[in-house]
Amino acid sequence: MPDLLTGSGSAAVTTPKLTKLLLHVTIQRSLGAVRVVMAPEATTEDLIVTALRQYEKEVRLPLIRSSDASGFDLHYSQFSLESKFLIRLLLYIR
Repeated sequence: MPDLLTGSGSAAVTTPKLTKLLLHVTIQRSLGAVRVVMAPEATTEDLIVTALRQYEKEVRLPLIRSSDASGFDLHYSQFSLESKFLIRLLLYIR
C-alpha cells in the first residue's frame, strides 16, 4: 500500500513544471493585446523584443519606428489580477 502522507509510492502526485507562459502585452496607443508565448527563463528584454516582433508581424497600428528594447518600458496592467493564470503587461514607448 502506498504511503499517502509522505507522497512516496506509486500514488504520489507531482506538480508539472512550467514550460511556457502565455503573456498578453498591450502596446501604448494600440487596440488590443499582442499574445506572446515565452519561456519562464526569458528576460524582460526578450519579452519586449518578441512582443514588438509580433506587433509588426500582425501589422498593427500605430506603426512603431524602433524595435530597440531599450526604448520601451514594461509595466503590469492594473487588470493583471483578474486571473491567476493570465498575465497582462503594458509596453510604453519612452
